[in-house]
Amino acid sequence: MSAKYSENIGYGMRGRNALRALLLCMLCSTAMIPAVAQEIEAEEDALVIGDADDIGTLIEDDESAEDVLAEPVDTTGRIAAVGGVDQGTMIDEDDPYAAQGIRLGNFTFRPSVEIGYSATRTVSSFDAGGTIGTSTSNQSSVESSLRMLINSDWSRHALQLNMGGSFPKQLTGEEQDPVYDANGSLRLDLTNSTTLTLGGQINVSRDDPQSAGYFTATDPVLFPGVVGVNDPQTTAYGGSAALAHDFGGVTAALTAAIQRLEYSAARLSDGRTISQSDLNATNYDIKLRGGYALSGIISPFAEVNYGQRIMDEDLDSAGVDRNAVRYGLRVGAEVDMGEKLQGEVSVGYGLEKLADPRFDAIAGATVGTKFTWSPLRGTDVTWATNTSYKTSGDQNVAGSILYATELGLQHRILSNLTATAALGASYETFTGAQADENTLSGQVGLVYNLNRYVALTGRVRHEETFSSDATARGNTTSGFVGLRLQR
Repeated sequence: MSAKYSENIGYGMRGRNALRALLLCMLCSTAMIPAVAQEIEAEEDALVIGDADDIGTLIEDDESAEDVLAEPVDTTGRIAAVGGVDQGTMIDEDDPYAAQGIRLGNFTFRPSVEIGYSATRTVSSFDAGGTIGTSTSNQSSVESSLRMLINSDWSRHALQLNMGGSFPKQLTGEEQDPVYDANGSLRLDLTNSTTLTLGGQINVSRDDPQSAGYFTATDPVLFPGVVGVNDPQTTAYGGSAALAHDFGGVTAALTAAIQRLEYSAARLSDGRTISQSDLNATNYDIKLRGGYALSGIISPFAEVNYGQRIMDEDLDSAGVDRNAVRYGLRVGAEVDMGEKLQGEVSVGYGLEKLADPRFDAIAGATVGTKFTWSPLRGTDVTWATNTSYKTSGDQNVAGSILYATELGLQHRILSNLTATAALGASYETFTGAQADENTLSGQVGLVYNLNRYVALTGRVRHEETFSSDATARGNTTSGFVGLRLQR
């Protein structure tokens, strides 16, 4: 089986081993075995893999918008490797509640709509002139989410598109901007052992204000009681190209990516608006990876990367030059045990050096994992860990390294009832005068399918932030109940 399919996950492969055994038993003649082997190999190459179901949200709230497109994040927040394009989707005929999709020519369209009631309670801390105070805010909204998945079903090459968004209508609390995303990947099979994968992505999300101008405008000494009242939008978009070749057990891949980051304005409780344009930047990254198929199960690899961040403004509103260069090295191994266990683990070292000489380099160990384990049919366990760099607008902080991990579980209780759960943790260590932060999160959910097209959904999530800086502590609890329509 070619290396380009090694990352596909799904139950579509279950029938392959059984079919191989059946064919070999029926056609056990020595003269017929070569023909059977050729037929099985052709079946492997043409196999259509089913999409893995979403398992919670993976590191969604902890991902930096500066993660390079060489390791894009999909719409559930999970880390998705460039080149991981499925050759279409397979309908699970044994599941009477699986969405069948709409077949148009060589493409399968899978639309879904979810609408329901969402409520959020946030507790945050602030400095009230030398005294630490706490504030509680409650928000409720009617949440509408749209999503469309498109997969090709070609004999060669593969195209995958994933797009959607969430559009809240506030009932109480501050009005929230919509968030949306789209990503696509086109794999071109240049030869039997060479592939070129082109990718594109746009993500519009909400994040805490980060510019130096905002920190000055909310300084409790200069402006007592003034706080931010919105989570400004952050827009990240760009593209990538990855060329991979299999030299017969030895693989090599070269990836180049460009990403544009744009930050919208922050609004304050006194009516002022603070521009964050001094954070706008463009990231350029290049990555070289080499691997060796040590066995049919384990493939060690090594990877080096280099990147640059080019700011729109050489100096931000605090007079800091945040142009930067990045270097990274990591080693690891891919594991492929078929449908039961697939993924990879890696460790390494990374460094980001700002152009401003007043700051030390942001440097530290890196770790990454991406695993999917299916201990039994109807149960899936995922584990993902990511290390990323985050910039800062604080004039006393160069930036930070964020380590985030999440363990997810999806279990089918009944044929039409599925439970999900996720536990997450993150640790952010800063270079400069800012206390490190730890965050713990948990989420549980249920999906009750009425039929193939309609499902009732519900989920509850809690997140707690800890820090030696009392003003950085806080927690958020949210819940959602709604109706999902799918095709």
